Amino acid sequence: MKFSKLVILAIFLALLPTNIIPTQAAPGAAQLQSPPDGTQLPDFDATLTWSNPPGTTQYYLEVIPYPSAPGGPPDGPGITLVRNAETSFTLQPPQMGQGNYVLLPDITYTWRISAGDSSSFAPPGDPSYGPAAQRTFRTPAVSSSGITPLQPGNGGSVDNVTPLLQWANSPPEADQVFYYEIQLSKDSGFNTDARSAIAPVYWELVHGGVTNPLNSYQVREEFPLDSESRYFWRVRPRVQGDGQPVAWSQTFSFTTPEARIGLQRAFPNLIFPQLTNMVQPNDGTGRFFATEQRGVVRVFGADGSATVFLDIQGQVLTSNNEEGLLGLAFDPDFRNNGHFYLYYSADSPRQNVVSRFSVRADDPNRADESSEAVLLDLPKPFGNHNGGQLAFGPDGYLYLGPGDGGSGGDPFRNGQNLGVLLGKILRIDVRGVPAEGYRIPPDNPFVGVPGARGEVWAYGLRNPWRFSFDRATGRMWVGDVGQNAWEEIDLVEKGRNYGWNVMEGAHCYSPSSGCNRDGLELPVTEYSHDDGCSVTGGYVYRGNGLPSLQGAYIYGDYCSGNIWALWHDGSRIVQEKFLLDSGLQITSFAEDLAGEIYVLSRSSGIYRLVQE
Repeated sequence: MKFSKLVILAIFLALLPTNIIPTQAAPGAAQLQSPPDGTQLPDFDATLTWSNPPGTTQYYLEVIPYPSAPGGPPDGPGITLVRNAETSFTLQPPQMGQGNYVLLPDITYTWRISAGDSSSFAPPGDPSYGPAAQRTFRTPAVSSSGITPLQPGNGGSVDNVTPLLQWANSPPEADQVFYYEIQLSKDSGFNTDARSAIAPVYWELVHGGVTNPLNSYQVREEFPLDSESRYFWRVRPRVQGDGQPVAWSQTFSFTTPEARIGLQRAFPNLIFPQLTNMVQPNDGTGRFFATEQRGVVRVFGADGSATVFLDIQGQVLTSNNEEGLLGLAFDPDFRNNGHFYLYYSADSPRQNVVSRFSVRADDPNRADESSEAVLLDLPKPFGNHNGGQLAFGPDGYLYLGPGDGGSGGDPFRNGQNLGVLLGKILRIDVRGVPAEGYRIPPDNPFVGVPGARGEVWAYGLRNPWRFSFDRATGRMWVGDVGQNAWEEIDLVEKGRNYGWNVMEGAHCYSPSSGCNRDGLELPVTEYSHDDGCSVTGGYVYRGNGLPSLQGAYIYGDYCSGNIWALWHDGSRIVQEKFLLDSGLQITSFAEDLAGEIYVLSRSSGIYRLVQE
């Protein structure tokens, strides 16, 4: 049988693999014609032109702000189009309902063209497009707009952190405005490359349906401004029809009000009689532990459901108003070893006791009462001035602050006697030691000094009622209760003498005048008994809920209920502020794992500091 040449050819082609049948390549790059690269446009009606390569059926056009263009918005606006094959596109001024066509003045834009040969709509990125060709141009700078501020006036102030800003404009007239743009920032240069927590740029479009009246802008509650800050703002209108965009207005400014700090009841269903401590250990459970002066430790969650964790009322002495269960600290490795430490007053003989306890193996919400191991006995002659704070420092050592032993005026001069533990800040090592022991860290300042106790870290304190470590700097802040005239706050450092009973605060006490101040550390700050009678030391604020208090040391007074804040730069106070009269008998402050601060009242519950 004979086959024609055409039949043979048809069979041969049919047997070829389909993947080697040649296809038509996508068109090459378009040849851009005008405007030349880097051109400053004379107006907004400029036309972009190019030539299409052979085979082009559609093109993809992009006009976008040049990366990092000064003064440009964070993410557009720009133009993105897929259209039939043409060779030009005219940049149009803004039209109602055509937001994608809006170009802003005095900004560098990139425009690029990709030519395609698809017979149907091809989305951006489709392989039917050839390589992109691109150039840049800059929109014209236009004359300044006639915006004037209505509220607040330039340089004025607002009364809240979500203010309403209003302005007037002439020209253009109000009925010509398509919409407004507004920028609001702590940075007077409105630097969009510095969009940070320090100087954020708020860039908003203000149009009907969002803000009423149109010539106003309401700062939203979900993005409040910072308190006590100066803000800069400017506005530019966009007009309807064939009007051109208008330049930014003059820059205006205003200041936000001082933050108002208040108290909010935390765990409102819980009342603790004679509350002395609240601690949240870093064990992954989110639990809180509170101590009652009578000798009870309670554990509770964020929902406020509390149970008794430990009850040692039978061994806690409370015959003096200042005695009782006074201190609680959790071992840094509490999650794994279950150890915690208590500081409490005891009898026979009268003393303060520091003990280690452990959690029960069968119930993480119950302590093992039989696990007590006494680490330290602190005999004392009187019932008052017990101190009682326990805290682990950033170095992992346990710090404690016994008072001077009581009575008035430190009759035995314990504060200045390095041979006794009273009237001091002590530092001991409880890690990996026998159950009933501790080590003295070898770098303690008085190790090896004849007649001195090696446990002493600092001395010359009367009744250190609450100390804490700044979680950011590690510095130790102490509130030391005064005698009868002055209450003081100290930054305590290794081996330093804080003056008691030579001095009360920054004033001579014994003798009452002409005392020798050589080698004595003066307090960071003090207040007289006109403002209270018993200082309660607190914490340096490192949370997120109170930005106006960031870095401030917060402390209060048991008698007056006053709460203050101070900012210290490491060498001096740079700002002090009275925050509020709490109306509470403040027995202690507390800090949760997030760095938020709580105020503990003697018998009125627990409160959280909040910004109102």
